[in-house]
Amino acid sequence: MNVSPHERRLSPRFSARGKVQVHVPVAPGENPSEPVQAVLLDLSLNGVQLELDAGHGLVSGALVSVELAIEGTPHVLAKAKLAHLQGDRCGVEFSDMQPHDFDVFAALVLMLEQRIRAQALLA
Repeated sequence: MNVSPHERRLSPRFSARGKVQVHVPVAPGENPSEPVQAVLLDLSLNGVQLELDAGHGLVSGALVSVELAIEGTPHVLAKAKLAHLQGDRCGVEFSDMQPHDFDVFAALVLMLEQRIRAQALLA
């Protein structure tokens, strides 16, 4: 696992693929908008990087909820902030997650980390 000395993240990123829905909260009494569809590019314990559908209309700093669907794991829901947005790619920083969702997500991150370590040993 290579980590740049300029890396600001607290947790390493791991490549992963999955489907994600980004939901924008609405005020009480307003009709909810359709969720923005996205593809998961990578993840860490603190957040994910996504490729959003074109024409998403999201802005950097927006508070959202994300629903991660990664094959072989239960769906994970998290409240989050769009930490940065560049074109159709965005970095999402988690702000809150139910304990069960965090346990599922943390187990996935641990599995990816162990897989990389095992590959390094075999190389």
